Amino acid sequence: MVLVLILLAGVLTVWTASPGVPREGQLPHRLGVQPQQPTTLSAQVGPPRPVPAQAPAHLPGGAGCTCLAQDRPLRLEQPPLAGPDVQEVQEILKELGYLTELTGRYDEATEEAVRRFQRDHGLDVDGIVGPATWLVLLGAVPGRVVIPELLELPPLEELPDRFVVIDTGLRTLTLYENGRLRRRYHVAIGKPGSPTPLGSWQVVHKAKHWGGAFGSRWLGLDIPWGRYGIHGTNQPDLIGGEVSAGCIRMQNWAVEELYDLVPEGTCVYIVGPVPVRDSIYPGEAGTDVLEIQRSLAALGLYRGNLDGWFGPATAAGLRLFQERLGIDEGGRAGPHTLEALGLR
Repeated sequence: MVLVLILLAGVLTVWTASPGVPREGQLPHRLGVQPQQPTTLSAQVGPPRPVPAQAPAHLPGGAGCTCLAQDRPLRLEQPPLAGPDVQEVQEILKELGYLTELTGRYDEATEEAVRRFQRDHGLDVDGIVGPATWLVLLGAVPGRVVIPELLELPPLEELPDRFVVIDTGLRTLTLYENGRLRRRYHVAIGKPGSPTPLGSWQVVHKAKHWGGAFGSRWLGLDIPWGRYGIHGTNQPDLIGGEVSAGCIRMQNWAVEELYDLVPEGTCVYIVGPVPVRDSIYPGEAGTDVLEIQRSLAALGLYRGNLDGWFGPATAAGLRLFQERLGIDEGGRAGPHTLEALGLR
């Protein structure tokens, strides 16, 4: 799975929500605000909140991807813990020379190997594989994918004190605060025909008790081509699926907790596979349109705003690109154009 994050530089564009219940995809008014000043994110990460039993156990992801912080910390218990996470820890420790035998159980030898690894890498030496130890373990093996969501972000020293990462491939929402993983939740995302917009956004509006499909809380994002946000649900069984018109849905208990932890102005990074439609027409908007604009701008054919909106300037740049290559797709970005731009 190809993961991508579209980072918008400079002043972010945000919208002012009007009173009442929003419609996903409704075009907003916009105004400019300054992003938060970045501070340093340390390598030390705190324990995640366990995911409730009703949350989906399986989250789709790319082959070879490894998530930060399994839903349980690994520690010495009776009977010993076992499972794929234990097996992975043992395989890494053996590859690094800290362990000789793969038992598939988190036994005393494994705990001692973890303690030695923690001591050698400047971690808290407690013999427990929590998020911080996972982070360093995964990064210690060449070629291993380390926390896909964090690989998509700016350098750690440029990140703000508090930020949210939504991974549409894994369908998780993670809150980081003061250099620590504070919370992780399962979420639902947009349908294939109305995908959740990837990019670097901010929370610009908060509201309570809209009810219905919006659940008990709403955190609006400054996505320039529509009204999108993080909200609750009246269909909790659909959490983990591709079911919305582009918004991020959470269990009501989870969005209520997040609502209290996340103020307006919080940065929200949405990462995942870039959703590209088969054909894109003038007047449409989305992450794939933003990718077209970026490609045309790199070729010197587009000098407008990178706003994800297929307007006249985008159409003009696309027409020039198609004329150069002898592509005729009736003003749309069809399969041949998308392939020529490297988007298919």
